[in-house]
Parts: sequence; C-alpha cells; structure tokens
Amino acid sequence: MRYLIEGEIIRSENAAKSYKQKSKFVSNYLRARPSSNRVMDFGCGKLRYSDEIVSISKQVVFLDSDLQLSRSQMVRGISTSVAEYVSTHYAHAQILSFESAVAQGVHSCFDFINCSNVLSAIPCVDYLRSALCIIYSALQGGGEALFVNQFRCSSFSKFESGRRHMYGYIYKARLGYTYYGVMTNDVVVDLLVPLGFEVVNVWSEEDVGFVLVRRPHTVIA
Repeated sequence: MRYLIEGEIIRSENAAKSYKQKSKFVSNYLRARPSSNRVMDFGCGKLRYSDEIVSISKQVVFLDSDLQLSRSQMVRGISTSVAEYVSTHYAHAQILSFESAVAQGVHSCFDFINCSNVLSAIPCVDYLRSALCIIYSALQGGGEALFVNQFRCSSFSKFESGRRHMYGYIYKARLGYTYYGVMTNDVVVDLLVPLGFEVVNVWSEEDVGFVLVRRPHTVIA
C-alpha cells in the first residue's frame, strides 16, 4: 500500500520482511494453536509466516494490498509475486486484496486472523480504522485475532531521526519514505476495545508485544 502523507509517498510494502526474518515467538505461537477451519493472514507481506498459517488451517486467505500481492519480488527465495506463489504452493489458500475487502466486505467466516507487524506500518488513521473494522467483520462469533507488534528494535534511533507522525515516525530510508509506529500493547488494546473486540490475553516476549482478542458471540434476545 502507498500513502500520500504531507506531500510524501509512504511505501508500506517496503516494511514487509522475508520468511528468514520471522520472530521465533510468533512462529512458535502459531504452530502451537489448535487447527481451525478458516484462517486469514491479514497483511501477509512476503508470506513471512505462511507455512505456520497453512499448517493450522483447512482454508487460508492471505490478505494485503493489491500492489503487494501482484508486484514481482523475492517471495520465500523465489522471484515471483505473492499471488503466484500462493497459487503454486498452497492448494487450500487464496488471496484477497485490501481494496476488495474494503469495497465488498468480509463477513463472519474466519476462526482466527493473524495480524503481525501490520498496524505499525499504517500511517493513516482512516486506513488503520478500516483495517481493524475489516478484521472484526471477518471474524465469526468467538473467533480470535492476534495482533503482534515490535515496540523496540535496534534501529529505533534511526526512526527517531525522522519526524513525529501518529504513533511513531516518518523517516527517509534507502527505498523512499517509511513510517514506523510504536505500537505498544496498551496502544493496541485502546484501539481495539472501542470497536467491540474482547481482550483474551496480553503479553510480551522480549521486544515483541502480543494482543489476543476475540469477536463476541452474538446474543439473540
């Protein structure tokens, strides 16, 4: 996704990390989850956790911007696109663009949604809210969503050299302007609860924050 913020183009696709840069804490958590019928990887990037996601679900949807899904890049060691890689390697998976999800909606069909290192890359309040609303809408009653964010890193001084914006900084990187939001667990919880999510658990592993929430079951009077 690309955003025009105060005259500068923010290329959030540059924040996507490869499968060789996965967090062991996220990987271990995903592999330990019970199997689900339908799972979404929201903001799948370069399929950083795709093997873990596929291993715990009968059906998987990988969601990202149309640009991120369709552009040619290195995906899990192969020069291809995310869409082509998913089509070739994961028989029970499909892709969905963020733009299509906004336009058409995604309604109450997922047991679990993984959203790892996504919120910190969204430099626009409206898009951030849209992303969270899509996740809420996509979960079935009782379905869970995991939000993972790295709130400290060795490059933090580099980010601070940029200018303040929303929850973090916009800074000039080698490939253009990038936004990095400092999404602590408290910040994430404060974003989620007003939208109707119920908090299941909150914890940290070193510099990685985890917030597990669920969509409440609908109560019929």
